[in-house]
Amino acid sequence: MQDNASCHKTLDVLHLLEEEGIPLMKWPAQSPDLNLLENIWVDFKDLFHTQFLQLYGRLSKSADAYYRYKELAKQIWSEIGQGWMDRYINSMPKDVRL
Repeated sequence: MQDNASCHKTLDVLHLLEEEGIPLMKWPAQSPDLNLLENIWVDFKDLFHTQFLQLYGRLSKSADAYYRYKELAKQIWSEIGQGWMDRYINSMPKDVRL
């Protein structure tokens, strides 16, 4: 996916894509972010930080905090389940207007 970001449109990049025979989609400026993982990651981080702060009060770089981060991240990921992912997948038709 090439999203018209200026770093993706340098002459070097465009020449490489042409040489490799990689076609480009027309991509409007200011188009919605269609990378589901980026959207999921934003919500996951928000949920993680909210829950961690509620449980432990503050963030830390200690070894103990690292263990708690890892455990909470696994817990949140297992709790959100497929239904959460389906919400993002099902939102795609309204985000893609051709």
